[in-house]
Amino acid sequence: MKTPDAYAALIKELEAMGKLPAPDLLALVGAPANVRALDISGEAIEVELSVSWLKDTHDAVCIIGHARGPSTWHTEHLQESITVSIPSGVADGT
Repeated sequence: MKTPDAYAALIKELEAMGKLPAPDLLALVGAPANVRALDISGEAIEVELSVSWLKDTHDAVCIIGHARGPSTWHTEHLQESITVSIPSGVADGT
């Protein structure tokens, strides 16, 4: 896989999920990972995103993204994550 292109696509997917409204993002906490196949520079790349609480205080979530695709000798794997703060009162429904 063309690593710079795959990495750029992974970051774009992470940022898009991170911009979701807090209630929509919270609905993804603990849900099965979102897995999509993307065509990146003519290659099939799998992008997987999952959301979990960053810590027990429930004031931020961590979005972890993986990109996997073909390489010359093996499957290449990229991983990156972002942290998104949750506004006070949103996590507990107030």
